[in-house]
Amino acid sequence: MPNRTLFRSAFPQPIVRALAAAAAAWALGGSVAGQDASSLPQSMIETAAPLAPEQKTRLGAFVSAQVRQLAEGEPDRVGRARVELSTPPGRPGASETFRREYAAIVRPALAPIIAGTDEMRTINALIVIASLRSPESVDLLLERSDPSREPRLAVRIRASSSLADAIAQAPLTPAQIDGATRRLSANAGQETDWVPILHAFRAIVRIVALPGLPDASVGVALRAETELLAQLVDRIRRESAASPLMNAMAQALLSVRNQLTTMPADRATTLRRDLAPTLVGVARATVAHWDSARADQSLARVYGSALGVVDLILALAATDRRTPGTFAFVRAWESGSKVDFEAELKRAETMFPRGR
Repeated sequence: MPNRTLFRSAFPQPIVRALAAAAAAWALGGSVAGQDASSLPQSMIETAAPLAPEQKTRLGAFVSAQVRQLAEGEPDRVGRARVELSTPPGRPGASETFRREYAAIVRPALAPIIAGTDEMRTINALIVIASLRSPESVDLLLERSDPSREPRLAVRIRASSSLADAIAQAPLTPAQIDGATRRLSANAGQETDWVPILHAFRAIVRIVALPGLPDASVGVALRAETELLAQLVDRIRRESAASPLMNAMAQALLSVRNQLTTMPADRATTLRRDLAPTLVGVARATVAHWDSARADQSLARVYGSALGVVDLILALAATDRRTPGTFAFVRAWESGSKVDFEAELKRAETMFPRGR
């Protein structure tokens, strides 16, 4: 059951009774008149001054009506409520003042739903949280993507998938961004499913490209990238057979490939150098899983995809070291020649001796 105390404590009793009637009307006939996002005046959305008491009352009534639908409504009404609650922070002209005050009302109202046992409602609530564009919403998403605090995989996937945009849109200080980077890396290090790991990695890649981010914070994010991938390849190699975690590695390397084409040349050179040992580690993991990976058609494609990027980035890293050359891991993999593959691996280990 929803937490009805939330509504009693947040507003005076006459407003609570009015909201209850409004919610009942919605249940009988669709949207509640005056309680959709379009009913919020643009002057409120654009305000640079703290909201007046009557504005807070109006905003609170809107939030409570929608949260009640999110907590109790049928799935179609849950979807509508999610959209209504997610809309105000992104409206044209929305001020930081409005977003801050709106988020301060929405977050505690959604807390019982997020902590509840209904995953559908929790996930819809997290989508709303991700729209709030506030530091506190980023913190909550990081919390819900932490395997030590959130046991539900579907919830971790939703929370982690929202973090790249949430971090980019929230008014975070460099210190807050550094903290988010470290928490993303820590969460990924504890995660057992490859999908949240990939989402965390992509969020870190997004952080590297944030406009105006100080060089020191860029460095924190780039180190987190290389460390996360190094840890991931070690985890993959320790598996006794072909690992689904290679899905995260393969797609993360595609993100790195694209990232390298857009970052300054000096950063790209450093990133390739730092990644080279991990790329050699991917080839070593492939040798260790040779038979089991090739026996699984889906994983065979995944391992091959990762190796294609390994070939490309290692060749660029070799050029950076003034020892240009190409690598043919993917060709040996596709041909099924373990002998040729191991010869390529020996060459890569010689060129990049710190390879894991």
